[in-house]
Order: sequence, then C-alpha cells, then structure tokens
Amino acid sequence: MAAGSIGSGTISFGLVAIPVPLYVATRSDAYRGRVQALVDKKIAAEEIAVAEAGEAQPQVIDLMQALKESLA
Repeated sequence: MAAGSIGSGTISFGLVAIPVPLYVATRSDAYRGRVQALVDKKIAAEEIAVAEAGEAQPQVIDLMQALKESLA
C-alpha cells in the first residue's frame, strides 16, 4: 500500500488491470463552519450582524420574444 492509503484496488479496462491505492475522501465544509459560528454567537448572546436583503429581481427572458427577434 502507498503511504497514507487505506487500501488498494484495481481498475480494469478489458484485458488491462491497473492497481490503484485507495484514499479517504475529505473536504472542508465552509458553510457548516459559518453556520456553527453563528449558532455559537447566538448561544453566547452576542449580536449577529445581518446584511439587508436587496430587492434584486431575477432577469426573466421571454423565450418566444427572443426567438422571434432572432428570426427577424
């Protein structure tokens, strides 16, 4: 086994078999960390700053109008 691997496996392509090391998949969960920080502040009765939500309207495209304009 390779250093840091948890095992080994084989990938087969027809008559060819390639041995590969297996590793644990890890990722950082930044969203969970931010939410946990807010929860901790709330538990400690600290002030939580909240940004005002803007009134951004999603841009809706009229597909029929766009098709008619493209064919004109």
